[in-house]
Amino acid sequence: LKMKPQLSPQASSDGATLDDMSSQPSSGSSSITQAISSSSSSSSLLQLSSEGELNDLMRQLAPEVLLVVMFGLSGDAVCQATTQAVQELAAAYPTMVFAKIHIDSSPEAKALFKQILLGRYVPAFYLFKNGQLCHSHADSNVVILEQYLRDNMPLDEQPEQPVFGVGSNSRYGGSWQQQQQQGAAAAANSEAEPYVMRVTVMQIQ
Repeated sequence: LKMKPQLSPQASSDGATLDDMSSQPSSGSSSITQAISSSSSSSSLLQLSSEGELNDLMRQLAPEVLLVVMFGLSGDAVCQATTQAVQELAAAYPTMVFAKIHIDSSPEAKALFKQILLGRYVPAFYLFKNGQLCHSHADSNVVILEQYLRDNMPLDEQPEQPVFGVGSNSRYGGSWQQQQQQGAAAAANSEAEPYVMRVTVMQIQ
């Protein structure tokens, strides 16, 4: 992850290589392996906290496996609601691996997001395959994420129907939308939070 891909915070990015990845696993590799196994069986999201853990995870995935990493804030209502939605996607798309990183969990996590991936807004999604960053966008609307997943996987691996639907058939609304609005109001009323609300994403300072 030494390369700094030039990413637009709300647009996709294709073909930015994550180079110079060490061939030697770190001491955390065994725990990552166990977490992958647990995630596959329970449809939960892997919890990562550093560049090293992300590298360990990518080293252990087969080249054809798509890794979906969500970056967010641990105590934010919008990020929490989005995480719940992504957990549903993880259950519906078992051929992919889903992980989350709270950028406020450690200095390493924030440095990975801001300095290495050049992220600016959360919630944000970074998708990797075979050591390459193949897509990124910042948006709490999981319909956008699911549409990208379906567009980039074989038809025989797709669920017959999207989890959240598209357009007027989307069930991405109701409680999800209410939690987004509550998160926006809370952010707007708090002078202590180090970010600025931008509709459904937040800028990280």
